Amino acid sequence: MILTVHALVGAAIGSKIHNLWIVSIVSIIIHFLLDRLPHRDYGPDKKWKNLSRGRLLFFGSQIFIDFLIAVSLTYWIIVFLPSSGRYILVGVFFSLLPDGFILLYHFNEIFFKKQIKILKKYYLFHYANHIPENKNPLVPGILIGGLLIIISIFLILH
Repeated sequence: MILTVHALVGAAIGSKIHNLWIVSIVSIIIHFLLDRLPHRDYGPDKKWKNLSRGRLLFFGSQIFIDFLIAVSLTYWIIVFLPSSGRYILVGVFFSLLPDGFILLYHFNEIFFKKQIKILKKYYLFHYANHIPENKNPLVPGILIGGLLIIISIFLILH
């Protein structure tokens, strides 16, 4: 699932639940539940360390642009709902945190040629939670992502 979808779902959680502990726990749980749905991620799931520099830059720029969109939307949601701002921020942060650990895993593997054992275990758990790429059709994944965005925006606005 792309970062923007996770961020908007986290923002919706934070806009409706005003308890920081519950928002953080629910946001992490929902992240993993969303990853069980058909969706597309960036690049090949398990071959990042074997990518050429150009392909790595391409996928890295996709992630960076998606992250900028997520941060920008979060900012505007908080401007629109300032009284829920800290709950929305916590929801977004904890909705993105599971993928942040995956990014950290890939970063260590690519740039430092190291695998940190706990990150490797987490990485394996995280991807075991996903639908296998060969059983993850493109169109339903796009439709589900779009529907989640619409539902999240609706919940935030109402």
